[in-house]
Amino acid sequence: GVGKTAVVEGLAQRIADGDVPEGLEGRRVVALDLTAVVAGTRYRGDFEERLNNIVQEIRAHSDKLVVFIDELHTVVGA
Repeated sequence: GVGKTAVVEGLAQRIADGDVPEGLEGRRVVALDLTAVVAGTRYRGDFEERLNNIVQEIRAHSDKLVVFIDELHTVVGA
């Protein structure tokens, strides 16, 4: 690509250094690996259940997280 991962890594470093706007202070950058989420799912319902659990967890901690989903285009529409 175009360096999306490098941008996110730079953001994570700036958060760690405290060099971000107030709204990002104290947040954690987490990468969601959708290929790992899909791995081992035999049926569509398995993937949906996993993804639903992840989304619930993200929502529960949304005030503390920045979620990065790399390679989203490889899963959307699959």
